[in-house]
Amino acid sequence: MLLTNILYEELLIVSNEIKKMNYVVLVEAVHSNPNGDPDNDNAPRMDPDTEYGIISNQCLNRKIRNQVLLRMPGVEGYDIYIQTDRTLNDKSAEAYNELGLDSKAAEKGSKLENVVAAQKFMLKKYFDIRTFGAVLSTGNFDAGRVTGAVQTSFARSVHPITVQEISLTRQAFTSNDRFEKNASNEMGRKQIVPYGLYVFYVSISAVQAAKNGFTAEDLKVYETALINMFENDESSCRNGMSVRGIYRFTHEHELGNAPFWKLKELVHIDSKVDYPRQFNDFDICVDEAAIPAGITMDKLV
Repeated sequence: MLLTNILYEELLIVSNEIKKMNYVVLVEAVHSNPNGDPDNDNAPRMDPDTEYGIISNQCLNRKIRNQVLLRMPGVEGYDIYIQTDRTLNDKSAEAYNELGLDSKAAEKGSKLENVVAAQKFMLKKYFDIRTFGAVLSTGNFDAGRVTGAVQTSFARSVHPITVQEISLTRQAFTSNDRFEKNASNEMGRKQIVPYGLYVFYVSISAVQAAKNGFTAEDLKVYETALINMFENDESSCRNGMSVRGIYRFTHEHELGNAPFWKLKELVHIDSKVDYPRQFNDFDICVDEAAIPAGITMDKLV
């Protein structure tokens, strides 16, 4: 049974604490691989026609999940569903076991009640289900499906990027055969983007937030994670990632006062050089005079 946030009045309903919001987020990559493509030898993702760089929304959401794990360890209601600690089916089974539900309920009405109860349990427990949504209908313990209050786009660079392959030498040997041959070293390689400025977009639905029980405290946790999404995430091939700008547009009306495309066009990013290699190579401004009525803009970074 596939149910999308079944009968919201049956689930966790809160007063509408959250307004509709849209975010424009700028991400900088310096000598880094922002998001490797496993189907292309882990090379940085790129549009093959335009050579503009790409970061998947799953990658971006993973950064948020990791920040919440770091900043909210053991805090009730801030567990993370998508991680490698246990199988997803075990987590659904936990909801049924904690609530004493029968996963093999024969009557249609009884099964629906169980699905609703299990989904409510998981919405309360897991921050990333409330935030990003999840399919909870795998395995024998059905908890339906949830649409996230927060939706993230792919990131796209504002200019064509260069993918640079760097050869490396290592003064250590992988195998006995290489060691016995007294080879001088071993070779390796990594692929990086010398410089890239990426933009992605976030939408928060006030309606979906109320349906999921996504609260003002959840929003605070999410925004903190968004601002710091690349902190404590450094690695050998991802040591130059940073958030360089976050523009938040807040709507007075829960359904929005203007379409998001109009707000995106208010943030102007223009390169001052042919081959940008630093953030200061761009002119960035917001046309605040053109912000539609009923919308306020805040710069978080």
